[in-house]
Amino acid sequence: MAISIFEPKTNHSNIDRPSPIFYYINIGDFSIVWFNVIMFIIGHLLFGQTMILVINGDIHPYTWMYAVCLTIVSAIGATAGVHRLWSHRSYDASLPLKYLLMIGQTMSGQNSIYVWARDHRVHHKWSDTDSDPHNSRRGFFFAHCGYLMTKRHPELLLKSRTLDFSDLKRDQVVKFQFE
Repeated sequence: MAISIFEPKTNHSNIDRPSPIFYYINIGDFSIVWFNVIMFIIGHLLFGQTMILVINGDIHPYTWMYAVCLTIVSAIGATAGVHRLWSHRSYDASLPLKYLLMIGQTMSGQNSIYVWARDHRVHHKWSDTDSDPHNSRRGFFFAHCGYLMTKRHPELLLKSRTLDFSDLKRDQVVKFQFE
């Protein structure tokens, strides 16, 4: 098993461009995205601390209600926004609604709209193959959250180039969030 650490090369196209803060460690078939791993750890630690504060009664009820509202907005941004609106194109939305859904989706911390929608369309086209971003054949953990902590499989990037994402590239809200 070869282990190597590297910084990704800069890709100047608007598709699949890595952020300079992403560093990968290659371990066999996996390239771990340490930024995402660290963000998952921090998020879960903060949630645990919050639950302790809630149990002890150290959080004001308005703060608790605010947190619940933000969670709902985030969930709607992910489900009604990036999943139903941008991935499946299930309905049309006005520009103000698109911006609200974009804010909620951004709060969910699940990549950009473009990357999420691209990966989801590829998932439906090539389920349970190496092209599937959350291939269930790589295990339960990988299919549910591990795929967010590893670099995309090269097959996914190759297959994604065969699909049409022109609707996403034209959408001013998607461009606003991605750039």
